[in-house]
Order: sequence, then C-alpha cells, then structure tokens
Amino acid sequence: DGEGPLERLWAFAERSGPEEVDSALAGYFARAAAAILLRRPEEVAARLRRRGRSLRDGFLRRLRSEPLAELFLHTVRAKRPCDVIFPADGLIPTLVGILHVEGHCGERQEAARRCLEGLLDQIGTLACREELLQQLTHSDVVDTLMSLSLAGDAPRSTAAAASATSVVATAISRLS
Repeated sequence: DGEGPLERLWAFAERSGPEEVDSALAGYFARAAAAILLRRPEEVAARLRRRGRSLRDGFLRRLRSEPLAELFLHTVRAKRPCDVIFPADGLIPTLVGILHVEGHCGERQEAARRCLEGLLDQIGTLACREELLQQLTHSDVVDTLMSLSLAGDAPRSTAAAASATSVVATAISRLS
C-alpha cells in the first residue's frame, strides 16, 4: 500500500471509527506516537504534514480520551514552522463546536476544553499564534463561548457551560 510503519501507526487516528477507540487502545497509541514524536520531531512532522487536514480531522472525531487530547495538543503546539503538522485553519471554531453540540459526551467536551486551554496557555510561543488568535476573537467563537457560559442552568448541558466558562476564564487570564 506504500505506507511505512509510521504512516500505519498514525492511520489509527485517521481511519479507525470513534467507536473503535477505547481508552486503553487510545492510551497505547498515544504513548507510542508521543515517543516517536519526541525522538524525531522534524522527520515525523515532515512525513505527517502530507496528511495534515485528514489526520487532524480524524483526531478531532476521536477526541474522547485524555491520552488522545494530550497527544493532539502536543502536535498542535508547534513553536517552529518546521514542526507544524496540522493546519491551524478552523481549529478553534471546531474545538468550540465540540463544546456546543448537543449529544457530545462529557469526555469529548472535556478533551476539547483541555485542548483549547492548552493552546491558550502557550499561545504566545506558537508558530500559528496569529491565526489562532484571529479565530479565538472571531465574533462567532466569542458568541458561542459566551452563550454556553451563560446557559449553565439550562438542562441541555452543564458540562458544556462549565467547559466554556473555563475556556473564557483562561483566555482572559492569558490574553490580558
């Protein structure tokens, strides 16, 4: 099929169905992928960059466990342009959308919150900081976060409200 071992390993995040990704399997994958990323970050980034959007979107569909959230966060917090794997376009609205969509389980919302706060914690050092800041301050993103934060007593989702409130508080503390 023309794929090497690295590509087959990362295909797990891109091609497996969300229902196939239990927390134990996600943990094994995340540890193996993180070890490879730490040993050869530039080589891994260069090889995975070719699959950027597809791989990023696959990750986001499977974002249900702490190990995958941490690995995803590691891959998007590139400080040098040569280490960037995923395109940043649309990342913040997508993560905020995970907080907003009814029916997303609390684990998925928690993983999205963790990613948003992790990006905000290091926003000043990221290679794609300008693009992420533009996305974060876009009126649709701000409106969604504020609507969720203020709807904490709605029966729909207190988890979403708590996550959105936490992201807003982190954004205020990091960007002020």
